[in-house]
Amino acid sequence: MNQLNFYLQNNQINPPKNWTEIGIECNFQDGEFKSQQVTINDWDFVRENIDVIQAWISAGYIFEGMPFRIEEVQETNGNVITIFDGFLDLTEMTKFDEYGIVAKSKQRYSIDWLNDTAAGFGFEFLASEGIITNADYIDIPYIISAIPNYKESAMAIVSLTLVGNQLIDSIYTISEYIASVASDPLMWGQILALVVRLISFLLLVVSAILLIKQVFELLIQRVKYHKGISLRTLFEKGCQFLNLTFDSSVVPDDWYILPKKYVIPKNPSNFFGFNILGAFTPDEFTQYGYPKESFSEFIIKMKDLFNGKVLMNESLGNLRFERRDFSTTPATYIMPPVENTSYELNTNEFISNLLIEFNTDVSESNTITQYLGTGYQITQRPINSINPENILMKGLRMVDVQYALGKRKTELTTVEEIFKAVLDTIDFVLVPLIQAVNATISVINDVINFINDFFDFLDSVAGFTGIDLGINFPTIPEIKKIVYEPLGDIIGNRIGMLLLENDHFMQDKLLRLTSDGKLTEIQPSAKLLYDNYYNIEILNNQWKLQNFETVPFTTSDYLQVKDNPNAFDINGMPIKLESVIYSPWNKIASVKTRVQYTYSTNIQRIANEPTGE
Repeated sequence: MNQLNFYLQNNQINPPKNWTEIGIECNFQDGEFKSQQVTINDWDFVRENIDVIQAWISAGYIFEGMPFRIEEVQETNGNVITIFDGFLDLTEMTKFDEYGIVAKSKQRYSIDWLNDTAAGFGFEFLASEGIITNADYIDIPYIISAIPNYKESAMAIVSLTLVGNQLIDSIYTISEYIASVASDPLMWGQILALVVRLISFLLLVVSAILLIKQVFELLIQRVKYHKGISLRTLFEKGCQFLNLTFDSSVVPDDWYILPKKYVIPKNPSNFFGFNILGAFTPDEFTQYGYPKESFSEFIIKMKDLFNGKVLMNESLGNLRFERRDFSTTPATYIMPPVENTSYELNTNEFISNLLIEFNTDVSESNTITQYLGTGYQITQRPINSINPENILMKGLRMVDVQYALGKRKTELTTVEEIFKAVLDTIDFVLVPLIQAVNATISVINDVINFINDFFDFLDSVAGFTGIDLGINFPTIPEIKKIVYEPLGDIIGNRIGMLLLENDHFMQDKLLRLTSDGKLTEIQPSAKLLYDNYYNIEILNNQWKLQNFETVPFTTSDYLQVKDNPNAFDINGMPIKLESVIYSPWNKIASVKTRVQYTYSTNIQRIANEPTGE
């Protein structure tokens, strides 16, 4: 008979008093691989083991799991197999008396361990520890869809109109002076008047540009930036803190969270003095891109999002996140023939109404006015019925996805189109005119340089001959050329950017982004979640369930199934293991199985994608 050895702090001890009751459970129910668990919830330690545990507590380690391991030594070849590797949790209602200590054990790197530890820290803590850094964020450009101030906009437009009229008058006057100077370049009075007009024109152009930008800020506003972070990065950073690696074939690389924003600073570079919030450049002020939640809360949300499960591999120190039905390991275990003619059907798992729904955000009306994609519903009903009043299809499953959808800008608004047309027209007029003015300024500067050179020549002659001219010739400064940035550029390429009603919002957003932070054309939606992750709850979800209580079982069998729910029956047909409880003492196991079994084709499925209308 194989021998079981027990260890506390890596030191072999006498077995706990109730050790013969031990069972090792592998539980795959609900798609959740919980790693191997001992079925004894309370270990009864007596005699010298009491002193070992008390010494651990006295050393101040009650809030640290006490290493606890169980090994089996095989009688045939002496091989040692670890069947449990974990710790005693002395904080979980441990019972003390003079005759013994009753304590609970937990598997190292188990789901229970993950739930406990992942709830103990959040992403804000990871950022404070330097595990999450600014390099982990993506800059997300966004556009404000609301018009902030009508009154100030109207005043700016009136001012712009007056300046525009003055510009037109100034252009006509300048053209007359240019024609006059061109006919007689030595008419110094006309040249001086032209210089004055050019300076006046320059000031008017500057004023016009400032007013145009002012109206733009009031009516449309520039592109601003929030910071977000990818789902995969959040998984990796949480696992990094737990000394785990992370793998997943279901979490997309280009899905991001834009966390809720309550307080947005006033823009520091807003020289117009408006109360405009937000960052005009990605790093204009400090922003954080992580959600304000614990790692366990995040994992729970991911399970809802992807119909997912967590797989823990304690030997590799790996956390794997996959869809609920995921399995890559081929079946190796063959279940021996055990007589059992009774079975159940999984009709209690039948879902007649599946509703998947994202959150809306009352502070962000785009999630309401552009509702399509927020919800998706599948209803299952019989194709034919004899007595409709006796229909037994029931079961409602509501999937509340704890994120709001981001809305992509697909076209310019009417105000933006008008503004773009006006700015393009202004550019069309001003660019050649400014080029002509700059050419004229070049000619005038040549004349100014000639005059300055002539004055320098007279000073040199006077100095050489000793003649005092009695005149202190001034140096005439050159006229600076006009540097003009086309106004049409301030509209920019806004298509594909995130639409927000305000800079702040109250729900975390789920976005699919390109590398430059813009939204892809195909965004997450409730229908996409059904098609990719939740249709397994509706399609091919008919099973025959059986319980086998006394299956001959060995530790070698246990090693085959502890990480793999796939198996074969004696006839080579595939079966799914729901749970296996193995008794090393008795060499038997209690096994629950499910086999694909179609028991009804009289089902029709009706899909509904609400538009919000």
